[in-house]
Amino acid sequence: MGWIGAVCRKHIGADDCALLYSAWAGAPPDRDTETVHSGNPDTPASVPSPLGPRRRRDHAGGTRIVDHDNALPKPGFSKPDRHSRFFAQSLSGASHCRHMKQLDPDTFLAEISWKARQRRHPDSVTFELTYGCNLRCVHCFNPTHRALPQELTTKEIQQILNQLAELGILTVTFTGGELGTRPDLQEIFYHTRQLGLVIRVLTNATRVTTEFVHLLHDVGAGQVCVSIYGATAATYERMTTVAGSYVAFRRGLTLLASSTIPIVVRMPVTSLNYEEIHLCRSIAEELKCKFQYSFDLTPIVTGDLTPLQYRLSAETKIRIDQDMLPQWGSAPVEEPCFTAGEFIECACGHTRFAITPYGEMNLCTAFPIPRYDLKTGTVREGWECLKRTIDEAHPNHRYECPTCNVRFYCRQGRNDAWLETGDMSVCLPHYQEWATLEHRTHALLDPRRPA
Repeated sequence: MGWIGAVCRKHIGADDCALLYSAWAGAPPDRDTETVHSGNPDTPASVPSPLGPRRRRDHAGGTRIVDHDNALPKPGFSKPDRHSRFFAQSLSGASHCRHMKQLDPDTFLAEISWKARQRRHPDSVTFELTYGCNLRCVHCFNPTHRALPQELTTKEIQQILNQLAELGILTVTFTGGELGTRPDLQEIFYHTRQLGLVIRVLTNATRVTTEFVHLLHDVGAGQVCVSIYGATAATYERMTTVAGSYVAFRRGLTLLASSTIPIVVRMPVTSLNYEEIHLCRSIAEELKCKFQYSFDLTPIVTGDLTPLQYRLSAETKIRIDQDMLPQWGSAPVEEPCFTAGEFIECACGHTRFAITPYGEMNLCTAFPIPRYDLKTGTVREGWECLKRTIDEAHPNHRYECPTCNVRFYCRQGRNDAWLETGDMSVCLPHYQEWATLEHRTHALLDPRRPA
């Protein structure tokens, strides 16, 4: 924890990062600000051309974010929230404490993440609390959609959370399945908050109630991401295959949007719903929420390729990007999977990992290896196992990335190749075509191109 303490001393004049946790952990920032960071947290972020090349360690472009004010947000320090203000004031009145600077959570977490990458220390985890889900989305990689008896108990989850805090994890993103199907969320969330961890939530919003929103407020949830599958009941329910789910979604989203919690509306874009992307964006905008869309579809984690039948063509993806990005002045948000540098260069096994409902510790929810069993081992031991998994992964004779002339435009991750073929070294035709088209499009838009 010494390196985190160094960041605390630099920014807030405190030696103990626990002071920072109690001040703002999970406290929601201003919804109208969104920070986009460059790779170096000490340098103002620059937003790359939406169709430009993605170089080593740049943010990639499979997922896009649109600010509802139609303007790119500015990096840096935002207005402190009431939690940090109160805490700083209370400390300034104590003779034995140093005056603490005011720091917004996003800026602090960005620098911590950068330091974590340098030291190869984890700072965030995605925790799938259950595979149980009330929807049956056709594109989903969920292997069962049912909560089976081998899922972690409340006590087992709390024990894992204790170990995450001891390891120095800052942020826990809870997801499912649909986490709203678990009856013990209150116990889990309060325990997480007591440990000083920042809480983020992914949900389909169909089971959101007033009580659930109050719970999120009580634990100071830092962000809630809500999936949107369509702007009309017909399209939404073609995706979810559950009648009445659209009405439940709209009700839940409205409840969340009426709170002060930062809400991000995320749209997985498929062949079934892509024609409603503008309408989905409008729904989010009307509720003062941020909007993201993603082309990322992966096989079911068991290797079943069924979800890929709903993947858009490369031409359609390029057309949507051209239509969406210039019009609304949006920027890519972080998509850590790309192939331009190291063999496995994403955040998996460097600063992040995932835990399944069965207590298996993996590189990512979409990269389910090495399946380290936390019921018999510890999180710290599992992290060492994940690092070895990354270090011992080497390309074979099918590896073409270093000599590919469109590699800086490629959005294929090692997990994509592994899930589709069982071989991380394979170049998938869809991604090669996509990168080639993006390369050509960028060349056509280059102002240096001869008339």
